[in-house]
Amino acid sequence: MIAILGAGSLGRLWAAKLPSGQVAFVPRPEQSAAPLRYRFRPVNGPELPVQIPWLTNTESPSLLIVTTKAGDTLAALQPLMPRLPETTPVVLFQNGLGSQQRVAQIWPNHPIL
Repeated sequence: MIAILGAGSLGRLWAAKLPSGQVAFVPRPEQSAAPLRYRFRPVNGPELPVQIPWLTNTESPSLLIVTTKAGDTLAALQPLMPRLPETTPVVLFQNGLGSQQRVAQIWPNHPIL
């Protein structure tokens, strides 16, 4: 399972393009249990319906993709990192400087890319 932290534009793009059934969004504390549904409009081709579930507390992703704003990264990761195995890579897809270094400093045993 690939988990995506950040269900904004970039997170939704990744979710739509990754293999169906292999992706889940990391929910916010107030998130409802209903899957996130939206329509993906590729550059070429027809618009596609997308339905992505929310990661449950019992699921352990093999990869975490972070698509939050750089300034929100640490706060967004705080509740999630303690339950991730140290072998789970964390991939930061963000603009802005410094977030990768701060994340690697706080969680030095995780692969941060």
